[in-house]
Amino acid sequence: MVTAELRLLGPPSLTTAGRPARLHSAKALALLAYLALEADTPHSRAKLAGLLWGESPDAQARHGLRQVLYSLRRALGNLKDCLVLEEETVVFEPHPDFWVDALEFLTLAAVDSKDLGALRRAAQLYQGMLLEGLELPGCPAFDEWLFFQRDGLEQQALGVLQALVDGLLRQGNCPEALGFAQRLVTLDPLHEGAHRCLMQIHAALGDRDGVRRQYRLCADVLAHEMGIEPAAETQALFHQLIAARPGPTVSPERPPTPRLGEQSLALPFLGRQRELATLQARLN
Repeated sequence: MVTAELRLLGPPSLTTAGRPARLHSAKALALLAYLALEADTPHSRAKLAGLLWGESPDAQARHGLRQVLYSLRRALGNLKDCLVLEEETVVFEPHPDFWVDALEFLTLAAVDSKDLGALRRAAQLYQGMLLEGLELPGCPAFDEWLFFQRDGLEQQALGVLQALVDGLLRQGNCPEALGFAQRLVTLDPLHEGAHRCLMQIHAALGDRDGVRRQYRLCADVLAHEMGIEPAAETQALFHQLIAARPGPTVSPERPPTPRLGEQSLALPFLGRQRELATLQARLN
């Protein structure tokens, strides 16, 4: 029976026994997130103090860490022993009654790409970026860790959505594939392969206006973010789909052909100039 839930994907929260936990500060939630995502790894108290109190004198940083650890153990109640405190180290030990959405997401994202049930659950768990809305001024080391953790989890989410779209299209399930493909484009607007896939899905469903809207969205985002036009492949596909005879082209006996294929999703820093600039400023 789960008695504690730590939600990190999207706005973070901690509930114990079905009620919101009372925490000492935002740093308490940040520290718990850090320890949970680095589970089973002992961390020195000096490192943790520097992570969240790096701009404070050592004695003050150590005191702040002790206060936060005390508040976390009190908030966790019967599960306080998940935080193992030694004289010089702290480690988070996972427990079956302590559910962490990000850990379950990572487990599900690593399953066979043909297990659509697990991938659906993973997609459901990814409600937004890691620790969305959490800001800790004056914590450059934590900011750096958070930046790269967010990017890694987002790449996992993109892979989950791509596998879902491909799997559903293999089954001929265009309507459900449409929803996941739209989420994929929302998460990575610069991924032309996903835009092309959506154009093809709209065409397979007989929605010519949807094809036009998707192409225009692709063209607009590329022009705004990168100052370029859609690739020749995207333009050719658009004209081909618009010129084709209207009407649905899908039947249970003949699955549709649109697929993302092997199109690379590795675009982690495109369109993120503001985040990069903020991180660089905090690290300088």
